[in-house]
Amino acid sequence: MLSAASFLCRTFSHIRFRLSVKAHDPGVDKRARASRSHDPSPHIDADSATSSPPSLHMCWQCIKDRVTASERARAALARASQPPFRLLDLPAEIVGSVSDRLEDTDLLNLRRACRALNAHSANAFGKRFFHHLIVILHPTSLTTLLEICHHPLLSKHVRKITVSGERIGQSINGIEQQDLHMDLQVSVERSGMDTLTLKEAFRELENLEMVRVDVVSFYHLDPEPTDDGIRCGRAHIIPAKLLNPPASRERHGDSGKNRVYDLIPKILLDAGVHEKVGLQFEFWNTEYSNEDLATFLDLDCEVWKCQLSRRVHSVGVLGQVDLDWLCRLLSATSSLRKFVFGADNHFMELSYQPVGPFHWPGFSHLHLEDVFFSHTDWTNFLRTHAGTLRSLSCSSIGFPEGEWTEPLQIIETMPRIENLWLVKLLEKAPYPHSSMTVRRWSREDDGVLLLSDPEDVQLALSAMRSQPRTVFMGAGIKSEAGEVYPHRVSFDVGEAALARDIVYQNGEWTFADTFPEF
Repeated sequence: MLSAASFLCRTFSHIRFRLSVKAHDPGVDKRARASRSHDPSPHIDADSATSSPPSLHMCWQCIKDRVTASERARAALARASQPPFRLLDLPAEIVGSVSDRLEDTDLLNLRRACRALNAHSANAFGKRFFHHLIVILHPTSLTTLLEICHHPLLSKHVRKITVSGERIGQSINGIEQQDLHMDLQVSVERSGMDTLTLKEAFRELENLEMVRVDVVSFYHLDPEPTDDGIRCGRAHIIPAKLLNPPASRERHGDSGKNRVYDLIPKILLDAGVHEKVGLQFEFWNTEYSNEDLATFLDLDCEVWKCQLSRRVHSVGVLGQVDLDWLCRLLSATSSLRKFVFGADNHFMELSYQPVGPFHWPGFSHLHLEDVFFSHTDWTNFLRTHAGTLRSLSCSSIGFPEGEWTEPLQIIETMPRIENLWLVKLLEKAPYPHSSMTVRRWSREDDGVLLLSDPEDVQLALSAMRSQPRTVFMGAGIKSEAGEVYPHRVSFDVGEAALARDIVYQNGEWTFADTFPEF
């Protein structure tokens, strides 16, 4: 079959030959017309071709149109004969990359389509949903955890396990067959099944990085952190109607002393993985009397002192604990990165003798609520960790002696601060009168300053430092020692600076425009 280019060349050569023949032999045209009556095939009129150039152009255009139409027909036939595009025709790596970019619902639907797509999307599925597993000491939950740990693909994506000490009949109430589930929890403790199962799970997970121990994660939802995790076996233990709605911030842990805190460090040691995983503890004691000072770990054992204490990365405390025990724990850790503490208006030391002041080289997150410190200890602590702190939250914090002016100046100069949350910074006495009057930002000034940008932190605190102000709170807040703090630091000047209502010019803060005084 001739190509289109060859066909056009041969046709054009034929035309030129016919024209040249006619120029030398006028009878050619008569013979051509005579033979046309016997030959049904189309011929080119040489007279019109020589006497009328537009006719030749029209003939040439007709040829090109016929060739183009022929090519289109062949292309359409070729397309029709091709099989339709299928996602599985792509390499498995590309299908996996597409899976990584799907929304959660779309990824789950893709895995339901067929076995091949299920296999190609397994890595995306594992990374998305199996990074963090949460388990309680219950046979159903422990068995589910072990099944995941034995899965050849999903187990490779597990980086964190949370073991919660929640107990059915205490923090978990009102479920179906509650007595049966209570007996099952008792049976795994007596038989040692929980110890054996967790030991095997920790050994199987080659990529495990962190183990968290608490008494709240399995049943009640916690909006922080965003890494919510899979709760192993929960659907078979707790009906969905009994779970808190996702928007709920209510948390009810299994309060007080709990065997899970001593159990997990021992299992990590027996499994031989204590050197490669980090530890996170959240201690919970919200239901107590004034004499009920809880301790959660044996800090005197050699295993804790020599091996496990340096693996602690995070400590959280909510409720009443023995503060001397807590200070001993904090002083023994050398790799602490995060500390969360709600003290119920108690006074806390930021040092422990003979170790001295707390110092953690990689410390980055601090969240404090309802606690009082020595002003000197607090300023020294902030200076020590100013270079590493990235997130700082202070709510209802005060000092028996001293003011917030110096601590705020240290926070202002922290180079890596990303999130700052200040709520009700307490003062015993008001600051001297400030000459700057700025507008009130809300009818209910609740004393909250939430910043998530380093430049905003520096801007707001710089303005507040130049014009320190306080707000009277009425009855105020009383510390454990009986001291009353009726004032708090005002954030209105900082808010005005953030809104660009006041600007820094010629070495001082001035109004960008004029406001009526309130």
